[in-house]
Amino acid sequence: MAIFPAVRAWLGNQAIGYFVLSYPQTWDSYAWGFAIGVAATASVFAVFAVLGFGIAFAVRTIVAFLAVFVACERILFAATALLPSGDGAFSIAVVAQVLTINAVAALALGAAHILGWASQLLFEKSPQPILR
Repeated sequence: MAIFPAVRAWLGNQAIGYFVLSYPQTWDSYAWGFAIGVAATASVFAVFAVLGFGIAFAVRTIVAFLAVFVACERILFAATALLPSGDGAFSIAVVAQVLTINAVAALALGAAHILGWASQLLFEKSPQPILR
């Protein structure tokens, strides 16, 4: 179940934030943390919606990335109706910056995955006969 890694990543993020980075111990900080968890969960469902598309892997990956980004941003934007936030929190410049950072991170992770896969092919030992 893909929801569990998303929840674990969110919990890890919150633990680092509150126990290492000293996030403020306030109701709105907890509420924003909860909103981020809801956004992470919704992102998993956004990916599942895209997986059923019968399109090429590369196109499906890009569409999934965009679906996750839009789902996450929409939920966080909706949270601003109830939670305090800065005036420019969802300005075009801020959203574009977040999109750029996420895209670069996704490309880096994709490249690392491809390099790992390729190195496994390069350095894989040929199967040895089983001696009995």
